[in-house]
Amino acid sequence: IDIKRVGSMPITDGARIFALSCGVVATNTPERLREAGLRKGIAEDDLRSWCDAFDYLQMLRLRTQHRRAAGELPPAEMPNFVPLASLSTLDRRILKEALRQVRKLQQRLALDYP
Repeated sequence: IDIKRVGSMPITDGARIFALSCGVVATNTPERLREAGLRKGIAEDDLRSWCDAFDYLQMLRLRTQHRRAAGELPPAEMPNFVPLASLSTLDRRILKEALRQVRKLQQRLALDYP
């Protein structure tokens, strides 16, 4: 799975859209989400979940790149590709929930900006 394309990037793009619509000048994705989300009246629980999902996805991406550099995983042409077989059962569950949060953020964007 290309973790950046299907996970991190949709959250980053969503945070940018919310920030632009609210005049938020923060450049950090979680800060953008929090500030713009509060201004838009998005539930704090949703904002926290989206930020946690983003943090997890970034950690997973970097951890996989580190494991490749250390020789624990075979090299890949796509540096953001995470082989699902290399994940533990717990990581797979957390990844599944993080991707649910990505979908939830996208659904909110579709409602706000049809």
